Amino acid sequence: RRYREWVMETPRRGESAAFFPTGVGGVLYPPGVLAYSASDYAEIGEVCPRADDVWLYWIGRRNGARYKAIGTAKPILCWDGSQETALFLDNTLQDGNDPVIQEMARRHGYPAVHGV
Repeated sequence: RRYREWVMETPRRGESAAFFPTGVGGVLYPPGVLAYSASDYAEIGEVCPRADDVWLYWIGRRNGARYKAIGTAKPILCWDGSQETALFLDNTLQDGNDPVIQEMARRHGYPAVHGV
């Protein structure tokens, strides 16, 4: 399914390997869950230069992260005109995350989400 068709603000709360956190409102990662190698670091520039959330998700899942949704969505405050070139436009509305997700899956496989 295309990224733009994903549920963006899940009403579900709690912990799940199936959650895909995005940093627009803030994401807290436990210590060690984003441990990466030099080749992983090179990959973010090569494959994910404008899709950091995709890279962070794959690195976190590889290291056993399960993500937790808490609270409710809050309005995001932006300066007028500041979002005219936002990553959201490229990655969601123009389907920019889709080829990145496909390439990360080709390189690393899809992270297991069984028992979510």
